Amino acid sequence: KLKQSYLDDKAKAAGAEEVVWYTPENLLARDALKRDEAVVKSIESAWLAIHSASSNGGPPTGQLRRAGYSTMVRKLYLAMKLQTEEGELEATSCLTAIEEDWEEDADGKEYMSKDDFFKCWFQLADLNTDNVDGNEYAAWITGTVAKVIDGSHQSGSVYREDIEMIKEIGEVAELSKKELQEQWKEWALTFGLDLGELDDERATGSKTSNGT
Repeated sequence: KLKQSYLDDKAKAAGAEEVVWYTPENLLARDALKRDEAVVKSIESAWLAIHSASSNGGPPTGQLRRAGYSTMVRKLYLAMKLQTEEGELEATSCLTAIEEDWEEDADGKEYMSKDDFFKCWFQLADLNTDNVDGNEYAAWITGTVAKVIDGSHQSGSVYREDIEMIKEIGEVAELSKKELQEQWKEWALTFGLDLGELDDERATGSKTSNGT
């Protein structure tokens, strides 16, 4: 049962059953990290930040609705591009992933609960770290939240704007002005965002809206 919980169809298709991380010993070690203090605290902090950013300053509901989930995944996609310093954005693939993963991540409900969120973020940390180590998982979670949330606000959490994150991606991936403009245009049109003005400055600051 434990192996099945880690080996979904996507993992099997990628050949995960043959990888050392899926041995019984490593599966037990990975599962134990769900109760690791550093991991639990980091996901708790992530929940508070993402939930606040998704509620637009409204009262907490304990739920993340589909619109909030979609924004979260969109921001996470950009954050991972920053982490890997990859400049090519596949907006359609991101949108497809949101649509395909929602039902599973929300466990068939009309919203994502805190427990669903924990499972989702733990899986992300599990997939994006190199070692079975609680501090490493927690550091990845905390660092990823910092990439998607504007830390300059004192009250409540606010998402960073997509346009600012894409400017930063353009900087780390060394995209030309034309490449950056093309990437932003496709992204904005795919997700129904205001095209706005993508100036020449590769600023990485954040605006004050929730970026939805």
